[in-house]
Amino acid sequence: MPVSAEPLFVSSKLVNVDDGTEKLEITFRRNGKYKKLIAPRADMLNRNTIIKYADDGFPVSSGTASTLTRYISEMEAVNSRSIPIQRSIRRAGWVGNEFYPYSLKGGIVAQSDGSETERILDALRKQGVEAVWMAAAAKVRAFPFARAMLAASFASPLLEKLQHRNIYIHFWCDSRGGKTGTLKYSISVWGNPRVLVSKYYSTIVGMERFSGTLKHLPFALDELQTLNQKRMTVNDVVYTIGNGAGKARGRVGSGIQHVEEWNNCIISTGEQPMSSDSSMDGVNTRLMELNAVPVPDEGLAQELHRVSERNYGFAGEKFICWLVMHLDRLHEDYERIHSALKSSNIQLDNVAVLGLADYYSSIAVFGLSEEQAFSEAVELCRTLLKNLDDNAPRNSTVAAWEFITGWIASNKGRFCGRTAYQEVTPVYGVIENSRVYVIAREMNKALEEAGFSSRKSVKGFQERGFIETFIDSEGKPRSQTGKRVKGVLTRVYALNLSIDASAEAAEDFLGEPDNIPSLTAETPDFLR
Repeated sequence: MPVSAEPLFVSSKLVNVDDGTEKLEITFRRNGKYKKLIAPRADMLNRNTIIKYADDGFPVSSGTASTLTRYISEMEAVNSRSIPIQRSIRRAGWVGNEFYPYSLKGGIVAQSDGSETERILDALRKQGVEAVWMAAAAKVRAFPFARAMLAASFASPLLEKLQHRNIYIHFWCDSRGGKTGTLKYSISVWGNPRVLVSKYYSTIVGMERFSGTLKHLPFALDELQTLNQKRMTVNDVVYTIGNGAGKARGRVGSGIQHVEEWNNCIISTGEQPMSSDSSMDGVNTRLMELNAVPVPDEGLAQELHRVSERNYGFAGEKFICWLVMHLDRLHEDYERIHSALKSSNIQLDNVAVLGLADYYSSIAVFGLSEEQAFSEAVELCRTLLKNLDDNAPRNSTVAAWEFITGWIASNKGRFCGRTAYQEVTPVYGVIENSRVYVIAREMNKALEEAGFSSRKSVKGFQERGFIETFIDSEGKPRSQTGKRVKGVLTRVYALNLSIDASAEAAEDFLGEPDNIPSLTAETPDFLR
């Protein structure tokens, strides 16, 4: 009985460099021409799974599946010493001290897990005229924040070798600031930006897989304003993408799906900031936000769109080839830049990495001397640090306290004990002896609705002395105490916020929060 109507043989074995899994390359004849099929070894040796490759032209049917799998198994065993073994990879980035696809020894076969993976890896190539791209680079690097975005792109491969956590950098300003054009140009360092620049309207799973395929290359996200916050919040994006690992998800049948991991720079743009007053402090430490116009010249911004879409992939290969030869100086140069900055900003480590990338790219790609490259890199870092200092996010506990004081001022009629006001229901608490007691449930609800974590905020209020701490019968500190409100004993927070009972001060209390004269010496310094 014939195994197949067409000749076929095992032409190669592919071993994945990350997990050691094997695939078989089968060469077969179809329609008078030879084709190659790469498939998991388990599929080729299983009669129930090999049949799915019939759509690829593979000469298999339900009747020949069992015979064909046996034939492939025996052919592999008999020719085990002569079948070539190749390394394979399903993502970009470092493989030891090699870098796919730019710096390799002996070659690596791209092993696609789907059309999207194949599309991304295929985009990492050169096209167009290098001189045109370089001419645009000279203009881009004249603007510090456009240069910073370009530096972030070059910085991505440095993170793995520096053992540095992911850098999430967000550039925001009003429209027509050249954000998208500069982002596309920055990503064109590595390949086709029309493929490599993603959008915020993607799903979190799509973002994970995109990041996992890029691995150590920058992940670009454009137009924050398109994010559907009902489906996926900023916190979801920052914590998932910024942490460098996807979520563990079950596989249909049994087991767990492959969990994507990456260590790269996430470069984001938008017309609004990502963080807000109610953002968790963890978001603020993971996220570097720069409020600046990358390219103020609208003509240049349009030019960057055209140049980046037609000319790309040259600088990335140059940069990686230079970097591979100078890996031994990486940590020393990073410390040099870090030491030169002398800043207490929480983003100092990340800014130093961008400075190092600017330093190296100036030498490897743009031909500057070491001395000039270092000097310009440090100056760029100082510009970024000043912008970060000027736009530093507030501590979430401080922001929550300011919200609560404003909430009390705007709901004064809902607090019992102020005869000057007509009480309104529902009641939120009581003002007694010029002190504010807030029903715990109402304050927690207000905080949560404003986007703050009530538990975290109350804990922070206690630590800063914004609310009273009480010792219970077991000697444990508590944030709440019992208080009669409208004659009913309920749990309240006692706020260290005294209110002057005078009619004049009461009227002032209606004004702007910054002008509240009734706050006493017990009030924290930032509200005085």
